[in-house]
Amino acid sequence: IPAGGGSIVFDSSVGVTSLQSLVSQRPLVVNGGSLSVGSSINISGLTQTAGTLTGSRGLTVGADFAQTGGTITMADNVIANQTSGNLLVGTIRAPSISLTARAGAILQNGRLATGALKTSSTAGTILTDGGNQIARLDAGNSGSGNITLNNSVPLDIAGAINGGGNVTVNNIGAINTTGVIAVPIGFVAITSNSPLTIGSAGITAGSDIGLKATNLTSTGDLTLNGPISSNGAVTLFAANDLFQNSTVFGARGITASAGGSIVFGPLATSSNSPLIYVSGNSPVVAPFPQRSRYAASGDAVLAFSDFFSKVLDNSRVESFITGSDGTTRRKSSSDAIVSEGEICRR
Repeated sequence: IPAGGGSIVFDSSVGVTSLQSLVSQRPLVVNGGSLSVGSSINISGLTQTAGTLTGSRGLTVGADFAQTGGTITMADNVIANQTSGNLLVGTIRAPSISLTARAGAILQNGRLATGALKTSSTAGTILTDGGNQIARLDAGNSGSGNITLNNSVPLDIAGAINGGGNVTVNNIGAINTTGVIAVPIGFVAITSNSPLTIGSAGITAGSDIGLKATNLTSTGDLTLNGPISSNGAVTLFAANDLFQNSTVFGARGITASAGGSIVFGPLATSSNSPLIYVSGNSPVVAPFPQRSRYAASGDAVLAFSDFFSKVLDNSRVESFITGSDGTTRRKSSSDAIVSEGEICRR
């Protein structure tokens, strides 16, 4: 359908309509009824207030998208662009969904069900429908506003970068991060009601970072395999076990608690003070470079290599020494030479 004045309107009076194809330079308005298309749908604009739009292939909307009601179900990808103002999405089901608001926010009034969601906005992305079923998220926001997601199935965060706000994710299922999460001026808050695993790309934030793994739906384990860096405070919570095998830096300190055990891998380091690690009701000594140990109920066993690493790392802000009697003290400048089984002072 060539460009021209007016829109193409489908409503309840049309009933059920099936088309082999639909390519239009005029906007499509669906106010009711059922429209089914047998090939890819490529249109300049789409407004949907009710009814159903289905297709055996994908849907591409070039410039204007607004879905206040109805449902969209596609067998292939959905690509929706909004050139001016906010992009409003309703109920959409598709293998992958791409949402772009070039001069506004992405907002939601119906659930999204997809294997992969990619978003790009300039004023925030707020997807808080509790029925969302998103398996993979790649979100970006370049202006002011937050990135917020509520979700109900296991989630892979392939990336979440927000130049002007916060990142908040609440998920009923497990969360695994495979891409970087970065917010230069905001905070990051991630809650998984199942295991939460931070991948090698890690998390950086200009403010606080909070990572929480509850046991609402399964074992609440928290695993850190990538760097955590905050210009504020870092809070770590695991309903069950906490495994740290990466650097964790909190400019205003780190608070970590686990209902079960705390395990430090060989790459685990922590700073800045205060450093508070608690396993059950027992304190645990924070990890240092080249240290690999199992900590539970206050256990603190250091190998010779641990002492050696601490002496070499004179630049660290926080360093501690645990003596043979189990007491812990700050390292002094006199702790300079290490031999097996003891610390020799100059």
